[in-house]
Amino acid sequence: LQVSNEQIFIPQTLFIDEPNLTTNSYVYEVAKNKLKSDSRYYWRVRASNSDEVAQWSDIYQFKLDKIESVRNNYSDITISTIDIG
Repeated sequence: LQVSNEQIFIPQTLFIDEPNLTTNSYVYEVAKNKLKSDSRYYWRVRASNSDEVAQWSDIYQFKLDKIESVRNNYSDITISTIDIG
């Protein structure tokens, strides 16, 4: 999984570069990292096994419409709206 703020995936633009995921989901803590509200991001994935690595997928995009932090007595909660398309 790679997520970038550009359609060109080079080290300087990558927010996420996870080559060894073993599940079909990924959780990214927006509040602790660099993603910004009202910004568009691009992502791609590729499969691999012990014998080979596939080509990268097509590039997809999403937009974080809004990031809100909510404080309570127990923990910080971040709520984000993502528009994938």
